[in-house]
Amino acid sequence: MLKFLISSLALFIIFDSASSQEVFAQRSKSQFSISPFIKLNSYGWSEFGDSGNELLSESGFIFSFGSSADYYFTKKKNLFINSELHIYLGKVDYDGFLFDPQTGQQQPYKNKTGYFGLELSANTGMKIKTSKTFYFTPIGGLGIEFWTRDLDDGGQYGYDEDYTAILFNLGLRGDYSAAKNLILFSMIMLKVPISLSEYVDASSRGLAAPVDVNLNPGKSPRIHIEVGTKVSGAVFTAFFETWTLHKSPPDKTFHQPESTRTWFGVKAAYEFWL
Repeated sequence: MLKFLISSLALFIIFDSASSQEVFAQRSKSQFSISPFIKLNSYGWSEFGDSGNELLSESGFIFSFGSSADYYFTKKKNLFINSELHIYLGKVDYDGFLFDPQTGQQQPYKNKTGYFGLELSANTGMKIKTSKTFYFTPIGGLGIEFWTRDLDDGGQYGYDEDYTAILFNLGLRGDYSAAKNLILFSMIMLKVPISLSEYVDASSRGLAAPVDVNLNPGKSPRIHIEVGTKVSGAVFTAFFETWTLHKSPPDKTFHQPESTRTWFGVKAAYEFWL
């Protein structure tokens, strides 16, 4: 996967250096662009007991891909709306326990957890220029994320947890024009859950456990930070994100412990003006 990402970055650079003048001319005339992207993510998930002790952890690499689209309302390209689709999938290492709901006993257990998710967002922003080389952009909008956490990766001891989050996005981005076709940027964004729900059918693989469990983990903001560079149409980004889901009220003796999700990775994209 890492070799694939490095090869993709090299292709971006070669293509970009060969067509930078054409890209600049097209960008100056168009008000709409699309940017397909790929990501390599180092993923982590941890759950904690009431005393703060770690109950289980998951870690590994997850591949993701998607596309974003920007429409600029003015020829100055200062007021815009951005939409993005992000899809991720993969398997990570599970280091936790098996729980017998009849006896209440736990025993250590290691296997895999499968993940599949998608996130849709629509944000608007206004670029505010403060000098010839720098501008900042307040950003706000809405998003929705669905993801499935497949415990035991389809095995007999696991079950699926299905999450849905509706998010209010609020962020700030800064851009520095280092040269005609070279921009350095950074961004911080808070993704605040408006609603957050979790559905579990713990008996779906034959376990003696409740069905149709509906949980509502406690809400806290997702914190997303990224830095990157844009070379003509090619964009390279490093990012970090963390999110804590607080302990949920119980339903049918089940609850979601306090959980923390982290992403750290790199992203490569290319912007096409239409």
